[in-house]
Amino acid sequence: MKKYFYILFFLFSFSFSDLINPENASTLNYIHVLFEWEQESYASTYNFQLDTSLNFNNPIVDINNESLIYIDTENINWETTYYWRVRPVDINGASGEWIDTLSFTTGSTRSNAYSINYNDNQYSNGVTIFSSFFNYYSAMIDQNGDEIWNTGSSELVYYNTDFNGQLFGCQLDNSLEHNIPGVEFDIDSNILWQEPNEDFFHHELIKLKNGNYLGLVEELQPGPVAPGPWSAQFQAIGYLADGVTPELFWVGDRIVEWDKDTNEEVWSWSVFDYYSMQDYDIEGETWYQAFYDGRYDWTHVNALYPVYDENDNIESIYLSCRHLSRISKVNYESKEIDFNLGREMASGDVNCGEDIGFSFPHSVTVLDNGNIVTLDNGNLSTLWLDTEYSTSRALELSVTETENSCEASIEWEYSLPEELFGFASGNVQKLDNGNYLIVTVGDGGTALEVNTQKEHVWEGKLNLQLPNGAVYRASRLSGLYPISYSVILNDAIIENNNNYLEVLNNDSVANFSITIYNEGSSAEQFHWEIGQESGDTEYLNPGENFIINNNQNLFTNQELLSLGQITISLTPKNRIDLKKDITINFIEVQCDGEFDCSGECNGDAYLDECGQCMCGLNSDPDLYECDDDDECEQGCDGEWYSDLSELPIEDECGICNGNGITEGFCDCNNNIL
Repeated sequence: MKKYFYILFFLFSFSFSDLINPENASTLNYIHVLFEWEQESYASTYNFQLDTSLNFNNPIVDINNESLIYIDTENINWETTYYWRVRPVDINGASGEWIDTLSFTTGSTRSNAYSINYNDNQYSNGVTIFSSFFNYYSAMIDQNGDEIWNTGSSELVYYNTDFNGQLFGCQLDNSLEHNIPGVEFDIDSNILWQEPNEDFFHHELIKLKNGNYLGLVEELQPGPVAPGPWSAQFQAIGYLADGVTPELFWVGDRIVEWDKDTNEEVWSWSVFDYYSMQDYDIEGETWYQAFYDGRYDWTHVNALYPVYDENDNIESIYLSCRHLSRISKVNYESKEIDFNLGREMASGDVNCGEDIGFSFPHSVTVLDNGNIVTLDNGNLSTLWLDTEYSTSRALELSVTETENSCEASIEWEYSLPEELFGFASGNVQKLDNGNYLIVTVGDGGTALEVNTQKEHVWEGKLNLQLPNGAVYRASRLSGLYPISYSVILNDAIIENNNNYLEVLNNDSVANFSITIYNEGSSAEQFHWEIGQESGDTEYLNPGENFIINNNQNLFTNQELLSLGQITISLTPKNRIDLKKDITINFIEVQCDGEFDCSGECNGDAYLDECGQCMCGLNSDPDLYECDDDDECEQGCDGEWYSDLSELPIEDECGICNGNGITEGFCDCNNNIL
């Protein structure tokens, strides 16, 4: 009978209870639910049941599951109480006792969103997360427009994600001087990190590959009231408005990198240091707004995108500057601007892209090929592009850097219809299947999926507020649980939360293995370390598993008994914070019979004529060092060979390993005919 040990971890804290997640009597703000439990000794599979009745007379779900996680995406509804339980099933199909029975209740929906499916076959798989700035909440909907997650009563606004399960945004907190601090949060609306709140944070928060956080804060410096049609209004209330005298605060932006542990600022970049104050908007009515606000919203940077080198060090940062209608690439090390793309202004600092004509852009991402994807809000499209009405566009731009300059062109574009014009916020995401998700405040907030032929595939109607719903951003995620996995230590005994393997006291190569199950909705690769050895698994698609064993012959049984225990480390490549160290304790077991050649007590593996250890009918090559593919053959010289490329055979003249009839001869006696 096989014995198993489990290791399990995801976005939740490791628990020593038998049933781990959801916690008993918890309230969940989602209906795609991940269930997890500890492994039982002697279990081959687990019987999982879910019901709305504590009696389980007619379970909604009744399945046998090989691993330690089950994710239900189809059977759970909002505002309902559920009960769940798990029991082990051994290799012979016999069920053990129920480990426990727990309950949970689902909360209420937050949105009134729905969807329109134009082409099911071209939909890029996953769920769509969006956020609302008027109501301060975030939610996810599936392809059918059904809400599957929200932030509950927490006033969290989604900004960004790493697409691997980490969520970033802001939280309304009116007790603070700066009332929408940047935060990292999880699907249960727990705050995992918050920026220091020393300045007004806005628009963007990104977790860098080094673990630090990158975001935007306001920075104010005095400047003049620029000359223009608005000058008389300013002069009427006492300003000189001469274009020279610094008498009005200009609001700029500073990019800040915060240390993940100390929250200290470790790097920053200010628009006041690298943009010219000769450049400002004169057509978008920002100066008229300044008259009412008492300060000038100069740059309004609204998006960042870091690019890394081959060693995962930041190489550059792209930024979207709304009020200068500009996208800039900043060298991280020197802080100098590599190029400015967009509308030329008085300084002459723009290098390329003026003919593209985007205005008041929002969002910026950089594809693997270097192309830039952005949303052109198009506030000035009637002036700059002579459009019939104010038109927002999704743009993919090809940019080629030249010496001290650049060249830019439109690789792909889609102009939204008039009713979907988005004067503010929004974004564009290029999806895994090549489609584009275009997000706009138009028509109450809309997320529109369009294919490369500009055909509508799917439309999410977010119903936030008419005519312009304050959707900030939306993104297509692979699922609510992109990276989730469980690990089983095969043949283990679990006692008091310790993991034991029985080891024979001999010098045979030790047989131990672990099985990794990818439970998440995204493909993932895992890095493993055993002693001084390490390696990587192949990429595992959702639902696949991978076995790591002692096939490097790292340890003999006696070495393991001498060590007493070893630690196996596993790290998901895209979520290093989910690293898990598995400690295995080894106990000696005596064999009451004989060891076979694979090291199994009373096993039926055998040595073939070549001296190879071959698996018997009951041997498991994944657990023991035996071969189930016998390639041993006897040569004409009477010897046995395992390398068949070296196997000697008789030639046509009957000579062992002979040359046969050579060129110029016609018989085996070398007689020329």
